[in-house]
Amino acid sequence: MNVSGRRAQPQLLIVDDNAANLRLYRAILKDCGAGLLLAQSGEEALMHAAVHSFAMVLLDVHLSGALNGFEVARRIAEFGGDAAPPIVFVSAVYTHSDDTFRGYRLGAVDYIMSPVVPEILRSKASAFIRLHRMHSDAHEHSLAMEAAYRELRLAHAELEHFSFSASHDLRAPLRHIAGFAELAMQDTGGDGSARKGYLRHILDATGRMNRLIDDLLMLSKISRAEVRGVSVDLTSMVNEIATELVRTEPERAVQWTVAAGLEAEGDPGLLRTAVSNLLSNAWKYCEGSLAPQIEVGRLAAPS
Repeated sequence: MNVSGRRAQPQLLIVDDNAANLRLYRAILKDCGAGLLLAQSGEEALMHAAVHSFAMVLLDVHLSGALNGFEVARRIAEFGGDAAPPIVFVSAVYTHSDDTFRGYRLGAVDYIMSPVVPEILRSKASAFIRLHRMHSDAHEHSLAMEAAYRELRLAHAELEHFSFSASHDLRAPLRHIAGFAELAMQDTGGDGSARKGYLRHILDATGRMNRLIDDLLMLSKISRAEVRGVSVDLTSMVNEIATELVRTEPERAVQWTVAAGLEAEGDPGLLRTAVSNLLSNAWKYCEGSLAPQIEVGRLAAPS
């Protein structure tokens, strides 16, 4: 399909070394709904066949010169392969059956005796033009289906990634809730202040989970909803997430270095999901290091 979306006009190739015959065929086929390319020699015909696709080739069997009609047909078939155009031979004399079979083997689909009957030529040309358009439509539909299949596979891969990200992001606050709930159950003494602290952590974790769910729902609607960017304080966001991570495992001695004044333009919820994912991975994979450090800063843009 061309860029404008308009269907390309089919082309017919007419090959005859007689200029009068070319004029006659052009007059007969001028209103057939196809473009006409004329060639007065086999060599000229092959030049056209090398760069164009044709709905039909009308070919004089008895071309003069180095290439007769059979040789031209053979080479056109080589150019086109499985997509070679149908060839209609024109002969001014009766063609021997051996020549007829030879022509069919080379890609001919019909023979017309000269002088040509205009109605017969127009009828054959119209039939091949319709077939060409049907083939072009089928090819375009095939390409559209392939593109739709690729988009479906991409959407499936994105859904898998989204599901993994969602489960990863939701697991951290769930661990907080479970851990502090267990501590609260074990705390049976004192004035209850410790238990209240545990419950406060549980409430904080449920709040984070609720925000994560809202952010993930927004993420799932990105393709349908407009995401408006605002100025986001990344330094504060990173510090909050770092504090949440430290609370999960306070016994780990991880040195955090967060640059001041980090800002970005974007959706706050989606940015928090992305930053939380990155920092959670850093926290997870630095475990076991002798002197674990997590640093968040900025890189100077290349000049």
